[in-house]
Amino acid sequence: MRAVSDSSNQRADANTRLNRLYDLKQQQLLRAQGHSDSLLYRVLNAEAEAISDALKDHQQDTP
Repeated sequence: MRAVSDSSNQRADANTRLNRLYDLKQQQLLRAQGHSDSLLYRVLNAEAEAISDALKDHQQDTP
């Protein structure tokens, strides 16, 4: 029973970390928004998309 509980806690922790990371990345994007043609903005946007995809995959894997 403990292994199931630990696994559930790890998934919840991972989901919390991914959500926090995504929120922080969105804040960075907002600050860089005035420079939407810059390399920094494109990199931040790509990172946000990758985090979003990871969140979607993680939520699909969660029972």
